[in-house]
Amino acid sequence: MEDKKVTGEEIVRIAEKYLGIPYKWGGSHSDGIDCSHLVWRVYEEAGLSYSYTQTKDFDSLDGRDFKEVISPQEGDVVLFKKHIGIYTRGDIISAQSGAKKVKLGKISWFSNFVGYYRHIKVADEE
Repeated sequence: MEDKKVTGEEIVRIAEKYLGIPYKWGGSHSDGIDCSHLVWRVYEEAGLSYSYTQTKDFDSLDGRDFKEVISPQEGDVVLFKKHIGIYTRGDIISAQSGAKKVKLGKISWFSNFVGYYRHIKVADEE
């Protein structure tokens, strides 16, 4: 029997619940959260566990239950050298220190783009 795949839309719905939560470096709860903890918690709530690693250590997510993809879809991870978020409709949901909260932003606001990554248990869009 094959494992049920999670949809990208489910991941985005979970991420949207965090919009407006205050940004806090190293934070991992609703009283304050940083970008890497936000992505980790959203994926955990979706039932997609992976080993938490500080964003500053990310050069790639390949081999960590993720695969790099060229064309992003809803719920994919958007990775930068010092930032991470969740892709939605051409934008990114992320915990942003400059905005002091979790918000929807433009991917172009961030520099040092690394790539788009999809968890191996997220269904590819048809």
